[in-house]
Amino acid sequence: MPTIDFKTAIAKAKDGAMELFGDIQNVNAESVLLSDDSKNYEVTLSYDLKGHDPLSIQKEYADDVSPLEKMIGIMSYRKNYKIFIIDKNNGELKGFKTQNI
Repeated sequence: MPTIDFKTAIAKAKDGAMELFGDIQNVNAESVLLSDDSKNYEVTLSYDLKGHDPLSIQKEYADDVSPLEKMIGIMSYRKNYKIFIIDKNNGELKGFKTQNI
């Protein structure tokens, strides 16, 4: 039975993340492990929800944003981590779970 490699498992996990969560950006593979039973890949991805990046306030609008608004925006910006379970034999996404950092 043919099996997929690490690179394909990462691509399948990224595709699954995009399909499930939609508008995400900065998707990165943080780790890839073979499960204890050697049947699945466990691919940890990090990503940001797409939206306003509080660190890139345009210069012409910077005076219109209060320091408190800037601070709130920066504090609400965080990276998400999920572990995607990919079948080693067929590349099927079997599920995901939250990775606590």
